[in-house]
Amino acid sequence: MNIEGLLSRCFLFHDLTPAQLHVIAGTAAAETHLAGDAIFSAGNPGSAMYIVASGSVIVEKDGIELARLGAGSHFGEIALLDGEPRSATVRSAERSEVVALPRDRFQAALDADPGLAATVYRAFCRYLSARLRHTNEQTVFFREKLER
Repeated sequence: MNIEGLLSRCFLFHDLTPAQLHVIAGTAAAETHLAGDAIFSAGNPGSAMYIVASGSVIVEKDGIELARLGAGSHFGEIALLDGEPRSATVRSAERSEVVALPRDRFQAALDADPGLAATVYRAFCRYLSARLRHTNEQTVFFREKLER
């Protein structure tokens, strides 16, 4: 598995140099999950971010499927920032290969290189801003729908 290539396609790592990608790849671990395996469960501590290398995963909350993510998709990224309990459960929909970025190793790499940290945190800010805008648009849409 080409971890650096997979990372380079993820929103957090688009702007990294090859040397910086190599550092982040050194913090990663490849995992294999069979169909139905829980990669993590709601309420568990957020200890890693994941990127789907092959296969697909299901994000669910209270038994309701929220999303199905395929190769190249990421999930659990907020754990890299805060380590708070997971808000949803993620299960493998089929045999899947994922790359885990454990929070402690990831944070150690950022602590060792302020330039790397600045680039990654800028990417996080852009990503979270886009998610907030999207959530605001959805809130307005559903509010208008309820008021009709």
